[in-house]
Amino acid sequence: MANALEEREFVIGGVGNKGFTTSNMVAVIISGPDARDTSLAVQRNIEGSVYLPDAREEATVDVIMGTQYEGLVPADGVNTASGPLDCQRLETEAPTAALG
Repeated sequence: MANALEEREFVIGGVGNKGFTTSNMVAVIISGPDARDTSLAVQRNIEGSVYLPDAREEATVDVIMGTQYEGLVPADGVNTASGPLDCQRLETEAPTAALG
């Protein structure tokens, strides 16, 4: 996913592992308020992903891949209109501490 997003001119700051307590998901996109526009752009590239806001102050975005991830939306099919982030399918789950 990181390589595919990088090909679409997203800046990838690192790749690692992070656990999440939700099964059967596509991806969870996590950011603070300063990165909501970027989070929407990422979410539009990963159909079925869910947004989870957090309190970070920097404009970074984390993406946690799930078992249902099958690939990015074709580049010519990405919706570029402004709109809301989709966070309705994620209820009370939260990321766990990073794994080594």
